[in-house]
Amino acid sequence: MYSSASIVTGSGQAKAIIESSDANVGLELIGGGAASQVYVDFTKTGQDFGGRILYDNNTDALYTYTSGSERMRIGSTGNI
Repeated sequence: MYSSASIVTGSGQAKAIIESSDANVGLELIGGGAASQVYVDFTKTGQDFGGRILYDNNTDALYTYTSGSERMRIGSTGNI
C-alpha cells in the first residue's frame, strides 16, 4: 500500500515532496487511536508552533490556529 517514507532535517531551505506517477496522490497522518490528534505545524526555531492545522479524532473536529491560538473550528456536524 505504501511505497516509502522519509524524514529530512537540515539547515537552510527544506522541502517535503510527495510525488507519484499515478493520477492520485495523498498524504495520511495516522494517529494512535480514537483519542489521538494529528496535526501539521507551521513554526520557526524556538517556537512551539505559530500556525497549526489539527484534526481531533476524539471529537471529529478540525481546528486551525494562527499566532499560537485557535482561530477556527469545524465541528463534526460541519458547523464553524
